[in-house]
Amino acid sequence: LGFTMSLIGMVTALTIARIDRLDHIFLEAVSRAVPTLVLVFTCYLKGFLFFYGLWIYAFLNIVFWCMICQHFWHNPFATASGSGVLMLILVFGSLFARYR
Repeated sequence: LGFTMSLIGMVTALTIARIDRLDHIFLEAVSRAVPTLVLVFTCYLKGFLFFYGLWIYAFLNIVFWCMICQHFWHNPFATASGSGVLMLILVFGSLFARYR
């Protein structure tokens, strides 16, 4: 329920930003809403599909953050995506724990 409410808030923010022609805020809101949408659907999956969803979320989060960095700082690696890197660490930890 928390991720769903977060997604609703992000969609509302990006709609308001688009109406007000705040393109930079719209771009950043979209870059956060798409991975969160994947995370919402991932939470409803069971079994091994849940881990695939987490991998997809982590990679999408990092890719969208690189696109934001390229747009604003003209360098895709200007800053790190904290949430994407943290999710990758957690997914790797889960993967190694399962195969140990």
